[in-house]
Amino acid sequence: MPIDLDAPPAATADTAEIARRPLEAEQCALIVIDIQEKLLPPIFNKDQLIKNAQLLTRLAGILKIPTIATTQYAKA
Repeated sequence: MPIDLDAPPAATADTAEIARRPLEAEQCALIVIDIQEKLLPPIFNKDQLIKNAQLLTRLAGILKIPTIATTQYAKA
């Protein structure tokens, strides 16, 4: 059931019910935003962040979930 994002709040009363449903792989995508090494030092739990990103990427592959990854332009 698609959700009308432009609908007024009263029309989306069943949003909480929809949010409790399990995700369906065919309706999902994983987006990984560029994790730049030079920006990692000040990040709290950076090692866990990297492990989680790797885990999610592997899992998306196993479940055949489309994955979009962004990277900073690498100069030649």
